[in-house]
Amino acid sequence: MEIADHIITYQGDVPQHGIYAGENNVIYFDSKNTRSILVENMDHFCQQKGCFIRNYPFRPYARPESLDRAFEQMSKMTEHPFSSDEQFVAWCIKGDLNPKTHRSGRNEHEEEIIKMTIKKILTSAVDVLAQHPKWQQQAETANKYLPVIIGSIQLGIEIKKMVDAKKQL
Repeated sequence: MEIADHIITYQGDVPQHGIYAGENNVIYFDSKNTRSILVENMDHFCQQKGCFIRNYPFRPYARPESLDRAFEQMSKMTEHPFSSDEQFVAWCIKGDLNPKTHRSGRNEHEEEIIKMTIKKILTSAVDVLAQHPKWQQQAETANKYLPVIIGSIQLGIEIKKMVDAKKQL
């Protein structure tokens, strides 16, 4: 486990979210009782039930910065802008008040960049294959199907958007 990992445990059917602070401690937003940010021993936080770590493939803030953000909020005596413990952790890690955006919060411009990047990667891979005499025939076949592959990726993105939109209803 690393500092600033997003820790999830369950109290019955209700998930509880915190950020790992190191030395077996977790920082979390107590949205039910005190509406404050607390530090608790990991064993007490997880209530001996174990925990899971939510991975973030992209972190705008380095782990130490995420942890600093959590401690800064803890030191503030004002009303916190968080409505849930999950939102607090997402804010510490991503600077975002929407905890779901690590899954689906891309705008159209970002999606175009992703599509162009995938196309460049695939095209480069086919070019590398074509340079090797042993793989030229496979490269020709791959190049022929490249539009189908890219179309499939686009279809996957659109299906994911529909599924995410349905989940929000």
